Amino acid sequence: PGWLRARKGIAADYDALLAEAGAVPSDQPIENAALPLLYPSSPAAPAQPAHHQYTVRVLPGARDALRDGLASRGIETAVYYPVGLHQQPSLAKVGYTPFPLTNTEAATRQVLSLPCHPGLDASTRRHVIGALVEVLRSIQAS
Repeated sequence: PGWLRARKGIAADYDALLAEAGAVPSDQPIENAALPLLYPSSPAAPAQPAHHQYTVRVLPGARDALRDGLASRGIETAVYYPVGLHQQPSLAKVGYTPFPLTNTEAATRQVLSLPCHPGLDASTRRHVIGALVEVLRSIQAS
């Protein structure tokens, strides 16, 4: 469908713009990134993501400042999973006792989803990533 092609185009533009700015795919260590941000890596064939969300990961402590900086520039973001599935209250109701999942818990504090709806034109995509890079570099410098 057209919306799927549009989302793939948005993700491809975001990937290219972020790579150009110095970010790296999420299958690489963030320490390899000139811009401290991981963007979604491509899955192995034949898998093809739908890009319903475009979620990036930043260094510990940077997510909220990044989100605030983008909001001040009129760019909406989302945190879809503020706690891990193993910490969901609904699981406690059935007797599940959460145990530590260190990587999951770290990710819930570091991930941020960017606008990825099919109506984003190329200019808006560049604006989103330009603002993200600007805000993240200012956080990095402080």
